[in-house]
Amino acid sequence: MADEKPLVLPDRVLIGEPCYDFLGWMADLAIQPEWKQKNIWLRYGDKNAVTPDGEDWQVSSYRMLPGMTALIPPKGVVQKAAAMRPETQFVIFEGFPFGKGPTRDWWKELSMAYAVKVVLVDMPIRSGSTDLDADKVDNDAQSQCERYRQEGMDAVCIQPPEKDGTVSAAVVLGGSDSLRLQWKRNLRGKLETVSLMTDLMKCDWDFSLDDSVMTKKVLSFEAFQQSGQMSFWRAYALQTEKLLFQTESEFLSKVKEKYEDSQLNAILKPPVWDAERDWETLRKKLLEAYREAMETPKRETEILRKLTEAEYWNRAVDTIGAFSGTLDDYLKNIVPEQIQKYAKTRYKQIKGAMKDGHDF
Repeated sequence: MADEKPLVLPDRVLIGEPCYDFLGWMADLAIQPEWKQKNIWLRYGDKNAVTPDGEDWQVSSYRMLPGMTALIPPKGVVQKAAAMRPETQFVIFEGFPFGKGPTRDWWKELSMAYAVKVVLVDMPIRSGSTDLDADKVDNDAQSQCERYRQEGMDAVCIQPPEKDGTVSAAVVLGGSDSLRLQWKRNLRGKLETVSLMTDLMKCDWDFSLDDSVMTKKVLSFEAFQQSGQMSFWRAYALQTEKLLFQTESEFLSKVKEKYEDSQLNAILKPPVWDAERDWETLRKKLLEAYREAMETPKRETEILRKLTEAEYWNRAVDTIGAFSGTLDDYLKNIVPEQIQKYAKTRYKQIKGAMKDGHDF
């Protein structure tokens, strides 16, 4: 049985039609149309060479950065995250007309998980059309590069190499802004909007527990007997706490989904944020708020003897009504308020860190 080829994970992934021009400049190649349907691997070599390798092409270039592996996937294909390292960087090539292609869409998709650089290839336009010439003046590569930077992108502009074929691999393939810096740059222009969003985020949030579950597992005579408590209120509070905060409860799943899917959270969350630690912190705050809301009322009296079922329902009815009201307030008001408060705290911390020039 033949040995399987080892899995190679690239340091850089190059996408966008002008990346083939860059490849041609790097290795003195005339790019063939069929190459664009293959994976092309670019590495350093003592001399420029092209070698077919099954479904792939291996290209070596003495202009390449030593120790780096770059991949050009088939045209129109953006590699799946599973085939990348965490530190893999994507390089999006864009040609004229600038700012009108899929660059922003690629950036939005890829920059959530990877460092991304945009390379605008400023090719000479040879045309007799005055419209084309005017468009190039209004939308030149340098101006579009600056616009991308203002939008939070890491962008550079390159031109075709001189007669000796030299093109700066370091400018194109060198380190991009870190994910953190990209995120911070992009967030600066959104801070005012984020501040307003913290006041609106809880408007449509409403959490609840299934009535049948509450009746059976919390408020029933059997549930009270099994609780071992001498207070109706404490029995209900403890049993409800188990329902709400047990691992992967329906309540926690709904809260986590609302919190993580909120537009506010998506904006505030740095790409390097420890999402699980963040969620655990919020969960603990919700539990603390629950226990504070459910402190046993002073009017609650101890049950000093075992009750019959009829006695239980006769004596517990008032406590059941009061407890249900308190729980309803917790779920519909306190939980959204706690999430909002937590988001505001994160916003203030992030704003302060950015103002002081700190990194995350």
